[in-house]
Amino acid sequence: MSPPSDRAELLSKVFQIYPTQLSVARSLLSQVCSIADSGTQNLDLGRFCKVDFLVLVPPSHVLVHQTAQRIRQSGVLVDLGIEDASTAHQKSDKYVVRLDGDVHVKMEAFMRKVKQNPYTLFVLIHDNSHVDLTSALSGSVCHGELQGVG
Repeated sequence: MSPPSDRAELLSKVFQIYPTQLSVARSLLSQVCSIADSGTQNLDLGRFCKVDFLVLVPPSHVLVHQTAQRIRQSGVLVDLGIEDASTAHQKSDKYVVRLDGDVHVKMEAFMRKVKQNPYTLFVLIHDNSHVDLTSALSGSVCHGELQGVG
């Protein structure tokens, strides 16, 4: 096994946050905070004691595995207290859902979880960047369309 410093260096090379990703994350955080600060919306971020999330990806096994790997490498499951360090590596797949024929069942389960946990802030991430790029060339999918979910 390699020393911790070598693993950390390798991990920093493999898991890299690109400037565009950081910009989008900051923008999303800013939007959530502005909603919470406005008197017109009913969002009190202080009432949440946990955070949970689900990432929807296009129907590609490669994207599912790539996204799960990035979740594992980021350490976000442990940082948010969703999983402990010993199980986070095996459980990252359950936070990624393919937009395929099974998406309805998985979304219903997610919605049940949301309704049963009022003090958990749930974040639903729809990553359709790969679909939009390829569909723009073919004209097959409208921008932002959640395939199979209605």
